[in-house]
Amino acid sequence: MFGSQVKRLAATIVDAPPRVPATASEPPTTRERLLGVLAREGVRVPLAVFVLSRIYVFLLGAIAMQIDVTLAPVAALGYFMPPLYGLEHYLLQPWRNWDGHWYALIALEGYGYDRAVTAFYPLYPLLLHWGAWLLDGRLVLAGVLISNVCFLAALFLLYRLLAEDFSATIARRTLVLLALFPTAYYFSAVYSESLFLLLAVGAFYAARHNWWWLAGLCGFLATLTRVHGILLLLPLGILFLKQQGWNPRGWRANPMSLVLVPAGLLVYMAYLRRIWDDPLVMLKAQKGWDRYQATPIQTLIDGVKQVNGCAVRDWPGANVNSCWWPQIVQHPSIGTIRDLGWRWGLSESNATELAFTILLIVLGVAAFRLLPLAYSSYLAAGIILPLWSPSKVHALMSMGRFALILFPAFIVLALVARWRPVYAALVVVSAILLAFFAIQFASWFWVA
Repeated sequence: MFGSQVKRLAATIVDAPPRVPATASEPPTTRERLLGVLAREGVRVPLAVFVLSRIYVFLLGAIAMQIDVTLAPVAALGYFMPPLYGLEHYLLQPWRNWDGHWYALIALEGYGYDRAVTAFYPLYPLLLHWGAWLLDGRLVLAGVLISNVCFLAALFLLYRLLAEDFSATIARRTLVLLALFPTAYYFSAVYSESLFLLLAVGAFYAARHNWWWLAGLCGFLATLTRVHGILLLLPLGILFLKQQGWNPRGWRANPMSLVLVPAGLLVYMAYLRRIWDDPLVMLKAQKGWDRYQATPIQTLIDGVKQVNGCAVRDWPGANVNSCWWPQIVQHPSIGTIRDLGWRWGLSESNATELAFTILLIVLGVAAFRLLPLAYSSYLAAGIILPLWSPSKVHALMSMGRFALILFPAFIVLALVARWRPVYAALVVVSAILLAFFAIQFASWFWVA
């Protein structure tokens, strides 16, 4: 029965909406009204994409909890989340790793705990703190719920936004490619990706409808979520000039609404000055991740140099002595992929970060030909920003995760994959890679 229900739900992505019976003499029942709402493509497509992709992701997490090959948890300044048991062990514990510990630490202890926590912007941990209070201290459940609710809302808004500039097919495929991207499990983890995506798409959608104070508010909250929020000034400014023209005398909207975007950063800086007497302490905290300043070209060069087909070159104490690249070439099997040394060597080789970066750059270049300037400029800025601050550990650190908030990249993918076999191949390959990276993440291997 469950399998047939899943098949019917999947069919809603491509099939025509069902007919809702109604007569002229009798008003529709509550059930008929609900079916009528679900029959709308702007509702059924995002809902189907969300439900099917999240079932897949949570199933992968449960599988990861059954696999014995795992690394020890990495503490956030000595803080470890306590283990979960029962159903929570399978559904929640896989999605709290890495930065999830940092966000939990901030939600519990605040920004006065240590300067290092200031590298994580405040809106998501604040919501996490409130959510844990509402759920009687169940912090991980709060984080997973916040992320998934935000992702669902982001899918609804993104579909409506894309339907105004592209065909329904492109809008639908963009959502599928986003939800099944190899790192899309972050949308369900105790991370800020879902929240930021919702606010970024909300800013675009509000600007497209000439709701400039709402667009500014979304930008304000986005900047309180991640430093990338400041990048929204560029596309919002382009959309403002496109709608209002270049002559200030003809502007019907108040340009001061755009000032709200950097105001989010200023509010955070003012708060840090009060706590640490240093408004820029969050920039200095990045040194804890061995970040340094470099030009994007130099960062790419460093990223290529760091790629290593053998053991973890810069981690002499890791005790990983297998060469992952020759091993998979000589013994391409599930056994090799499950091997601890192979998985560890790949996760620390910088190869996946370089692959994600190259993909983003290619999509960014294509965007200037395929997308409106507001979309392509946001994508380009989102690619360039992290290239200014590489890490000595991974020069291209987290590029696969940063891709998730750059939704125009997935529009480009959908446009490139107009031919159905190409689109189907992209979906299959992406879903397979999502399975591998989700299990890696849940097992405490570094991904992005």
